[in-house]
Amino acid sequence: MVSNKLIAIIVVVVLAVAGAGGYFLLSDDDDRTSTTGRLLVYGNANGDDLVDQKDIGLIKDSMENWDESEYPFADANKDGKIDNSDVDVVKKIIDRQKVPLHYIDGTGEECTVNFPIVNYGVAGTAVVPMIEALGICDKAVGMTKSSSYDSVLHSEFLALDLPLIGSKAYEIDLEMVSEIDGLQSIITINTDVYDDVEDALKGTQISCIRVNPDHGTESISSFLLLGLLFDGVDKSIKISEFYDRINNELAEKVATISDSDRKTVLTMYSYSICGKDYYTTLNAIAAGGKNLADFSDSSKSIKTDVEWALNAYNPDYIIQTSSYGWEDGVDLNAKFYNYGQYVTLFDCYPENYFCVNKDLPPILRSAFIASVLYPEVFGEDYGEKTLQEYVDEFYGFIEDFDVTEHGCWVITYEDAGPQAA
Repeated sequence: MVSNKLIAIIVVVVLAVAGAGGYFLLSDDDDRTSTTGRLLVYGNANGDDLVDQKDIGLIKDSMENWDESEYPFADANKDGKIDNSDVDVVKKIIDRQKVPLHYIDGTGEECTVNFPIVNYGVAGTAVVPMIEALGICDKAVGMTKSSSYDSVLHSEFLALDLPLIGSKAYEIDLEMVSEIDGLQSIITINTDVYDDVEDALKGTQISCIRVNPDHGTESISSFLLLGLLFDGVDKSIKISEFYDRINNELAEKVATISDSDRKTVLTMYSYSICGKDYYTTLNAIAAGGKNLADFSDSSKSIKTDVEWALNAYNPDYIIQTSSYGWEDGVDLNAKFYNYGQYVTLFDCYPENYFCVNKDLPPILRSAFIASVLYPEVFGEDYGEKTLQEYVDEFYGFIEDFDVTEHGCWVITYEDAGPQAA
């Protein structure tokens, strides 16, 4: 587990970045450029989004007087001191030579992997859009089974026709794994349901790489990590720049809305209301929603606690997050009311309840939520325009994709119509 000291350092850096609306630079003639703290790899000494020659320079300058609190990732080999061996590690990372690489994963754990990694398996559908956006599908050699893979969003990945390494998305079958010669790593998700994947790989030579695909800012770290591990650095930088720009746009436009005009929200996943730290809530907050959930638990069911659901909150909007792919043909009425039936407990239902497609990257969920909450500020088509740009830039394998004609991104009461008899 990461030390409390290191967590405190990372939190301070991330808060500083969030307050600035993105990463910041020092003077042009200062090699210690930025301190974003987003590429959480030991060897990324100066804390920017790259491991490069600037890190070597900083390590050399730090040998006599290392400020660990300011540059925690300068200790590239994790031996507690700064010397030429740390320079050697960074040089090997830059040249993609064999070296133990230490990093912080999507769960906040400190991990080590034998770098470079030339292949991986996938456990969990949410990993696939990240992989496809990074352009590293060619390094995939196996996948777990999941019915929700079948989508235009995953068309490049599915075209590989990979062998299975598990009969369920969140389970690894070591017998299946053993049939793939030379499998080096498995990429999976940070949420608890995928802990079994990591547990299954303990004692094997296969690394478990856990990423965070659902957080609008923390997922940047996962993009940068995967980019470094699998030789997709250039694409990961472009993706991080896209996230930065949209995050800045959201923040700037939300800042123009008076506090009295801000919409209060609750977010839901399945039949549960999500807590203040849950990713769906953070998506809505980034879009300018004033979250009313005052608990930190991931979620609370409203199926069996009617009194709590009725009396605790009265939001302007309830935002359901649901997975329904990028395909046409979604039954809008059924999807809206399947989960919405429990939201009838609230006075604001149904006109102020809407569904957002979980299969969208998190930054795009926020863009669509913003376009529903504040169409007069963002424009009703803000989500669609942002998604179109993302597809054109990072999903080039999806040919002639027009977001206004394909897929279903947000379902409102107007879209769904009256409940079917």
